[in-house]
Amino acid sequence: FTLYSPRIHLQQRIDDAVQRDWLVRDLQGRIQEVYGTQVQDQDVLQPDYITRVLHLRKGHISSVSDLVSLEYSYLWVRPSFSDQQMAALSSETQHIATLIIRYVP
Repeated sequence: FTLYSPRIHLQQRIDDAVQRDWLVRDLQGRIQEVYGTQVQDQDVLQPDYITRVLHLRKGHISSVSDLVSLEYSYLWVRPSFSDQQMAALSSETQHIATLIIRYVP
């Protein structure tokens, strides 16, 4: 008797190059379906980025659909602010923007 674990099964699929490619394409479609025009940075749909997300989150998710949940929306939808909105928040906006760009994947 073997216990079936969706998380372990998904980890194995992510570690297998052929199945990972399928997962990446599946996730690209799901992201576009769920978030559509909210995805302003098309880099989040690139296979390299999605592969990195899969590897980093594989121990925390049980299915690919977990990654399109509201909890993980920050991976696909980035807030956008105008320069004027940022300037109104802080006089350090240029410095903050530089730091953000350096640390955001």
